[in-house]
Amino acid sequence: MPISVTPQSDEGLPEIFFRAMSRNGYQSASKFWQIVGCDPKRIFEPRNFVDLTIDDRSLSDFLGTPNGPGDIRPLRYVNGGKGVVSFFGAPLKVGRLAGHRRVSPTFLAGHGYMRAIWSVLPIGFDPTNFEHLLDRCPVCNVQLKFSRTMGLYSCQTCADGSESSRGITDLRDYPQPVVELDTYENLQLCCSLIEPGLSPDRSLPESIHPELRSFDRGQIFELIVLMAFLLDRASGAPRKSACSPFALDKSTAAVRTWPRGLFELNDEVASMTKPLRRRRDFRSPIFEAVQANYFLFGSDFVQMLRNQIRSGTAPRDLTKEKALNGYHHVLPDRRTWKSGGFDTQIAEERLVYAATLAASSRSVLQEHKSTGLPLIELVQLYESGLALCPDHSLRRLFQGNNDVDLATMIGRVADKFEGGGISVYNLAIAERSGGIYWSGVLRHVATGRLPVAVVPGSGPLVRRLRVQNAMLVTQLFDRGEATDAFDKVALLNGEAAFYIGVGREISALLSSGLLLPGELTFSAVRQFRKQYVSGAEITRCLALLNFPERSSASIFKQLRQEGILSVHSQPKIMHRAAFNEFLAKSGCHYPASCQTSDGDKVGDAPENRLF
Repeated sequence: MPISVTPQSDEGLPEIFFRAMSRNGYQSASKFWQIVGCDPKRIFEPRNFVDLTIDDRSLSDFLGTPNGPGDIRPLRYVNGGKGVVSFFGAPLKVGRLAGHRRVSPTFLAGHGYMRAIWSVLPIGFDPTNFEHLLDRCPVCNVQLKFSRTMGLYSCQTCADGSESSRGITDLRDYPQPVVELDTYENLQLCCSLIEPGLSPDRSLPESIHPELRSFDRGQIFELIVLMAFLLDRASGAPRKSACSPFALDKSTAAVRTWPRGLFELNDEVASMTKPLRRRRDFRSPIFEAVQANYFLFGSDFVQMLRNQIRSGTAPRDLTKEKALNGYHHVLPDRRTWKSGGFDTQIAEERLVYAATLAASSRSVLQEHKSTGLPLIELVQLYESGLALCPDHSLRRLFQGNNDVDLATMIGRVADKFEGGGISVYNLAIAERSGGIYWSGVLRHVATGRLPVAVVPGSGPLVRRLRVQNAMLVTQLFDRGEATDAFDKVALLNGEAAFYIGVGREISALLSSGLLLPGELTFSAVRQFRKQYVSGAEITRCLALLNFPERSSASIFKQLRQEGILSVHSQPKIMHRAAFNEFLAKSGCHYPASCQTSDGDKVGDAPENRLF
């Protein structure tokens, strides 16, 4: 070739070939391909480079690479069997390789070549600058292709009218938005699993759980991608070839916190997606997706995943998942242990049945996600007529009537947020007796009896509610604990975590036996709160009481010195009775009396019962 090319560390053969074609003035990839000595191809794309028939010496001589065959050998895409390709030492599905060109305009402007990782479809951004990849001409909207070129930086279609071989659209002039996340650590880990610029013989990072390090990094990448696609599907996002960065971030986090993260993510997608097919023992979209790609993962990986999901997920009887029409049901449902079904003429059974169906309603689950409220609490608000049920088919089960959803209703009665205030969620979690009073509190918020302000933001609504009058909340906690009818309704891990005041650590409580996966009911969570107090609740409570120690380490050191020991370390769990005795000895109390919304003096509640 008149002008030779030198491979860059993160280029692949398709990218080098395209750069050589552009530098030497060729427009048609098919003609250039024949000059190399390969069979003519009608379609030209990275998949053409899987198992090339031309040898390394011939290809390096043609391209003029400085180190001969040694420059070509590491860059080959090797066929790994049915539907699998080795991408720089990482096995991937062949379908992950793009059939078109994707570029980062900012990277092109600074470096002058294309990166091989841009051809991996699930990654829709450049891992070095996190710029979204451009795959269509910003001027004519034609998809960028490998088969024809008017230069490395140009669209293959937009041509100068006087010189048809010269492109007029410079992609470098059209930088794309950057992925916006609080941290890019998870995305960096995900991309590093298949990064071409690193050693192909490298092992998985030490931060990955030992159980996963026994498998190939390409398999871990594919697991992350499959979970990300499930998250996108559960959120209702349009189906695309690239995962959303948010979903990739979340699925990588699940791998980093294995196996706890797996259990949490499995619960999330299982509650919001339909199974690919029904299984006898448990429902797991993650397992089903991996098993559908058995040819890539193999028996050891599939068996490992099956065992992990079984260990962290309660078995479910599929006869309980059959949906029946009508008001009277004779079969039990998967989210309860109700034998004989539900008689919807009885108010309590009707509400339990509504909570059961809500677990399979996409619109209700979306409101559950946006508000942060468990399904039980939403059902009681729908029943009382304080919020409109978003699912038309479920509305017939509720006696209440409203024309607006929960967020709109609270927005109507809420005061303007001017800073400060106390979190309603923190107050509820720090309730001294361990009771659960969300239904009553939210009812008073909706009616305006409990004045609140809403902090602007995109987080769950219930976490953004603020009050100025903490003692009024104390009084309202006396009225409104959830009905016993919900006792046997099974909760998702996230719902149980909401009531207890922990996060993903709920999986550790399930693994330890303090909570049983097969018995994660509302009753079990209520009993847990009455018996135990979490470390998060302790720190929230003491902060609200203006306890002199603010450091968590100092607080728990003082508790140990008082003989109050943890029954569980991560998350920290202690006996509630012992902690309440500590509070009584410390003399902590809420510092000021408050006025009710009616102007009456409230003062300290009896025995300072909230705290």
